[in-house]
Amino acid sequence: MHKKIVGIDYGAKMAGTTVMVWNDGEILHWAGTSKNQDADKWLEKELISLHPEWVFIDAPLSLPGVYTGNGEDYFYREGDKLLQAMSPMFLGGLTARAMRLKNQLDGLGMQVFETYPVKVVTKLGDLKSMYLKKNKTALPEFLLHLEKQLPLPWTTPPESWHGADAFLAWMGGYRHTIGIAENFGNEQEGLIWI
Repeated sequence: MHKKIVGIDYGAKMAGTTVMVWNDGEILHWAGTSKNQDADKWLEKELISLHPEWVFIDAPLSLPGVYTGNGEDYFYREGDKLLQAMSPMFLGGLTARAMRLKNQLDGLGMQVFETYPVKVVTKLGDLKSMYLKKNKTALPEFLLHLEKQLPLPWTTPPESWHGADAFLAWMGGYRHTIGIAENFGNEQEGLIWI
């Protein structure tokens, strides 16, 4: 694998739910924040250290086009509608934090893409039927099957659904590197890659 990709499940700033996955050589690693740890500062430090070419993040990276004079919908972007995703406006602070992070990483030469693990999983065969995030007891079986879909082995399986989503975000990036990712939305508002 030639490109270093990071997949991120971006959570509330101090909740301890932000997890990232990255490839180092021919292996996948993951790490996450702890409760009361500033996820933004942690991510900035880790990403500067890793300096990946591509970062795929499960968070809105733009606002609906109406705010830039390119649309009429105040709540949803075209990609949100197509994927039945939450409104960036509903996610408010998370959206603002993700947009700021993207801007910082762009300035450091990293390309940042928006992805949506809920839809990435639909591209991975039978995994969609096992993607039961509200059921904590379903995680081990999901991970057993997810591991078989990964192009590289992981050091250890993730410990939460947030970790599983970070691996799915990474898979969105991997799909992009091998030319099979699809994008939803439009260039003016921002694309969502799966």
